[in-house]
Amino acid sequence: MKLAYNIFYVLYLIVLLNLFYKQLQKMIIKQDVMDIMIQQLLSGNASIDDLTRLNSVYAEKQEVVAQYADEYNNGRLTLQQPLYAKVLNVHNA
Repeated sequence: MKLAYNIFYVLYLIVLLNLFYKQLQKMIIKQDVMDIMIQQLLSGNASIDDLTRLNSVYAEKQEVVAQYADEYNNGRLTLQQPLYAKVLNVHNA
């Protein structure tokens, strides 16, 4: 019983770490876009077209991050419920 309980939590942690890694990758992409925008502004060579293009790329990345965050939050809540139910059943059996 304890072995099943431990295996279950290890799998649960793997899923959470995978979700965290994906979120981290999205945030790195977001930071790279911001760095490019700042470099363009500081160089003095930024045109309106450059800024518009970079702003649209940033907006797209921001939407992806927000969408993923919603999926993560919703998935985590729905994932925890069956996990806890299963753990309780294994532990009580």
